[in-house]
Amino acid sequence: MVWVEVNLAAIRHNAREVRRVVGDRVKILAVVKADGYGHGLVEPARALLTEGVWGLGVTRLEDAARLREASIEAPTLVFNSSLPEDAPLVVEYGLDQTVCNMELAQALSDAASAVGKTARAHVKIDTGMGRLGVAPEQAVEYIKTISALPALEIAGVYTHFATAADRNKALCVRQMRAFDGTLHNLKSHGIGYSSAHAAASAAILAMPDSHYDMVRPGTLLYGQYPSAYVPRSLDLRNTWVLKARVAFVKTVAAGSCIGYGAEYRARRDLRIAVLPIGYADGLTLLPESVLRRTVAARFARRYLPGEPPMLQVSIHSHPAPCVGRVAMEMLTVDVTDIPGVKVGDEAVIPCRRTSASSRIPRIYV
Repeated sequence: MVWVEVNLAAIRHNAREVRRVVGDRVKILAVVKADGYGHGLVEPARALLTEGVWGLGVTRLEDAARLREASIEAPTLVFNSSLPEDAPLVVEYGLDQTVCNMELAQALSDAASAVGKTARAHVKIDTGMGRLGVAPEQAVEYIKTISALPALEIAGVYTHFATAADRNKALCVRQMRAFDGTLHNLKSHGIGYSSAHAAASAAILAMPDSHYDMVRPGTLLYGQYPSAYVPRSLDLRNTWVLKARVAFVKTVAAGSCIGYGAEYRARRDLRIAVLPIGYADGLTLLPESVLRRTVAARFARRYLPGEPPMLQVSIHSHPAPCVGRVAMEMLTVDVTDIPGVKVGDEAVIPCRRTSASSRIPRIYV
């Protein structure tokens, strides 16, 4: 009674739009982290590979393992710094692994040597994000050192922009200069690598000079712009919709309370519908009665014209506001002004895609 519809044709279309912007000479590493941004991992990955993307990107090693176990053999980069004890699994699955410390680099070399293979490392340079990475001033010495390890290939050097989706991109400009300086220093020391990459979705659109020879689109592939501060230069298509079927319909009398805490009291006779979905499925919606008491709503009423909008689902293409608290697996909505609502009707539910529970079936259309 609850499912996510994923439009694989739209995902493929969005991949072609990214290709149109970056050109044929730039490789595309399609990011499928967080269970494919809530779309599911395996089927979107397969769809993207049919569009000629070079490889796939995930944060967690276990997601990369799922791809391999689904017989997806495309190059797959693990963004997180895996634990040294996981190096044999990285080598077994033939993964590209982010490295930025000696312990993991040595472990990858040892694991690859033990089985007669070569491990592929992407060195991350921390130019300003402040998370994983080697400092630019230490990069040459670090990469020179790990390049000497047996059975370890420097498959890539990369960085990640902190403010590419912001209005002010001054930090990104400084980051790119630092990254360019690192690449120049590597070249001057005769240290080779296969790919340089920096641009995720926002930088792909806003910073074309940062494309280098590979880009890492994520949210663009799933039909969304990363912020209001990037060019709207793509024809993006929606790829995801969360739906549920109405489980129950009833009339409640004026003055009746609905939901936990009796927080919502009907001001008139209402027709309500119950949907079998709630916060256990990833909903973070607050009903109108609670919304109006929050600090954010008070701020909105003070500084914005009119009242803050009610949170709502859509039934028969009409808005149905949530009434009462969102429960663990149930949601009540007001369908008084929507004619003909009955058990089994579809409701479209707003929800952050990456928050939607993985237990909700993904239906591919």
